[in-house]
Amino acid sequence: MPRAFHYPDISTEVWTPKQANRVLLQIREARFYAAVGRLKQDVTLERAQADLTAVQQKLAEQYPKTDSGWGVLVEPLKDRVVGKVRLALGLLLGSVSLLLLIACSNVACLLLARLNSRSAEIATRCSLGAGRAAIARQLFAEGLVYALAGGVLGMAAVFAGIGFLRTQLPDIPRIDELAVDARSLALVAAVSFLAAVLFSLAPILQTFRPASSGAAIGGGSRVAGSRQRLPRFLVSAQLALATALLIGAGLFMRSLMRLEEAPLGFRPENVLALRVGASFSEPPGAAIERHQRTLDALLSVPGVQSASMSTGLPGANPAWPREFQIGGEPAPDGTLSFATWRMVTAGYFQTVGIPIVEGRTCRMSTDPTQAFEALVNRSFADRHLQRRDPIGRTILGGPQGDGETRIVGVVADAREDGHGKEPQPLIYGCGFLRYWPDSEILVQTRNPAAMANAVREAMRTLDPSRPVYSVRPLTDALQGALSQTRFRALLVTLFSMMALTLAAIGLYGVMAYMVSQRSREIGIRIALGARPAQIVGEILRAGGVLTVAGTAAGIALAVVASKLTATLLYGIQPTDVATYLSAAGVLFGVALLACLIPGRRAISIDPAQALRE
Repeated sequence: MPRAFHYPDISTEVWTPKQANRVLLQIREARFYAAVGRLKQDVTLERAQADLTAVQQKLAEQYPKTDSGWGVLVEPLKDRVVGKVRLALGLLLGSVSLLLLIACSNVACLLLARLNSRSAEIATRCSLGAGRAAIARQLFAEGLVYALAGGVLGMAAVFAGIGFLRTQLPDIPRIDELAVDARSLALVAAVSFLAAVLFSLAPILQTFRPASSGAAIGGGSRVAGSRQRLPRFLVSAQLALATALLIGAGLFMRSLMRLEEAPLGFRPENVLALRVGASFSEPPGAAIERHQRTLDALLSVPGVQSASMSTGLPGANPAWPREFQIGGEPAPDGTLSFATWRMVTAGYFQTVGIPIVEGRTCRMSTDPTQAFEALVNRSFADRHLQRRDPIGRTILGGPQGDGETRIVGVVADAREDGHGKEPQPLIYGCGFLRYWPDSEILVQTRNPAAMANAVREAMRTLDPSRPVYSVRPLTDALQGALSQTRFRALLVTLFSMMALTLAAIGLYGVMAYMVSQRSREIGIRIALGARPAQIVGEILRAGGVLTVAGTAAGIALAVVASKLTATLLYGIQPTDVATYLSAAGVLFGVALLACLIPGRRAISIDPAQALRE
């Protein structure tokens, strides 16, 4: 396969043929396989769904015990691989697009101000015979130079940031294919051209206004008022887009804070995680003996308080869903229940700090025929046992197929599936992991990072031929599980800060331009006795109108987009009032600062000099 091919996940490096042995073929409820097929050229997805549904119905009639009540879902492989990140990437694309629009409107405002200062030049050229189309082409050519210069600087930033993106988003499908190629250059050229069109459109349209040809008379002061309408509209649009981005950033940051503050139900701070190379061809008895030696070696290391094994890291690797039935209690309507399973050794609960609230932990045995015992969490006991005493009851199904697993204890709920997942009914199959030779190893110690080398050395001394890898504190693994959420919040926050800065610059530019155009009027008013507070108040009112209009439009835009962001948030509503008010407050504060600077300049105008000019 090509280097960029990763299936079913990015960690897969080797594919081998699966030999379906007799034992596997006899387990009809083994539902841990997924089928991938290529449709014939004339077969639609709907037809394939109908065909496989009919096949499943026949299987349900032939094998009612195991196949009744089950259906078939057919979906494109692309949706399965990239579907979970499509919305997040679309959100980032939308944020970048809004930032581009803000930048374009900002440059348009600056070009309009520059065009007003060149009004005499343009009017003179028109009177000498230059057509407005020729002037428009010149303005567009000037804008294209600006846009291409920005595109070149942007590409330089892309070259510098590719490595950073690869390290920060390792779980994004095909992230290793991220590179600057001909398609990237073509995209930058197209976006630069589009940006030139967007921010050159306003000054080009201004040249076709009837007042433009007469702007040379009186230095353009007579048309200054009319030329303020378009810049003010553009500034309001910038403020609206900046408000929407600020609200989005606030929602994502608050969601990330809720995730990080959510009680996990276990204590990862003093746990070191590692794995030791193993083979699935290892006989169960040999695997059990090796696991016993491994735990003994780890417990002999000074500073290690407890050690255990697990089929996944709590909070980082989701537990496995599987059917089950409470022994002696027929399933209603013949339908089995579902719960998630995690296979652990007896010291798991002490190691990760999950308290046992009833009963005890399991008794370990190196006998490969010894049945597993089970501990269930509080959610399982409340939902499936309905306040009946769970100790001593049996579970049908689980790691031993149709065998019975006896419940020996109840533990507190823990977020085994991650920060953002509420605790669900969970069964801990407890015993030596004879069928999972390369399970996760967890070590409780006061300083996990400092104990990493000692633990590695103990494993090498025990068996030098087996590689020791993925050695890291459990807290690092949990932070890695939040990497995409954190990076998404960081990017949107960065975009919103840039948008706010650009909008503030645009508002400042319009207010400063208005002050410069009205300097003669302001000077006369000061000479006639106008107080500085009156002058500043008028400028603040003008800026306040733009800010209120832009903020209201931005809030409306954020409400419309809230349905798209709802699935990416945790513990907070997409229309959270506090976040909206905070974003509006930040915007008003920045807008006030952007208006005060031109206001101070206005009250410092010398009336005599203004009259002479």
